[in-house]
Amino acid sequence: MLAQRLQKSIRCLRCGKEKKQEEKMFDLILAIERTDNELYLSKLLQQYFTPEKFTEDNKVYCSGCGSKENAASELVPLKLS
Repeated sequence: MLAQRLQKSIRCLRCGKEKKQEEKMFDLILAIERTDNELYLSKLLQQYFTPEKFTEDNKVYCSGCGSKENAASELVPLKLS
């Protein structure tokens, strides 16, 4: 079985403190929306790896600030093993 190694990082948008974690992923689940008759894998992958922001009710606890703060999360593919 092939496993993809990903690096997940969450960065506080107030102080810039970043937490990185490596994860193994065996499956990739992509959300498919059909708006036209064309479907491109590259577009689906781009959407999957788009950075996510945590604001308002979804703030993340930052150990550097000692409170819940706005944050950005990003997945970066590292290696297929």
